Amino acid sequence: MIKEYQKIERKTFVAFILALIFFCSSGRVAVSDEFLSPPKESEAYKQYLRRPKSELSKILYLIDRFKNTAFKIIYDGDEYDSNFATMTARQFLAFNYRNETAERWVKTHTYVSEPEGRVIHIKYPNGELRPARDVLLEELEKLEHPHP
Repeated sequence: MIKEYQKIERKTFVAFILALIFFCSSGRVAVSDEFLSPPKESEAYKQYLRRPKSELSKILYLIDRFKNTAFKIIYDGDEYDSNFATMTARQFLAFNYRNETAERWVKTHTYVSEPEGRVIHIKYPNGELRPARDVLLEELEKLEHPHP
């Protein structure tokens, strides 16, 4: 029972984190830009500004960024909505955060599933799939180095 809960908890965390980040280093408009408000206009950013500046605050921003959206998380072939993923992600973070940088956290916890080792994806409202890690790292880049 506990192992099943931990698996679901990790799935939800990953799903939420995957849905959080977007940035376009290639120069084209990121698909997420079509479905999310600009970062600085988001409720997630307003919450981020109220928190102490820390790596944990950045992770919480990433989680909050995709809250109540049409994005889905694909974890081990199962699809989770953003609200369930957000709830689970916060629980996973509370039990597993060990003062890592936001970048390290994303790279460690949002690329492949456990125990199956399958790539975790974010499913956009238009059906496009992208690796969650990539989306989240792009969103983190936007937070840390905003473009005018």
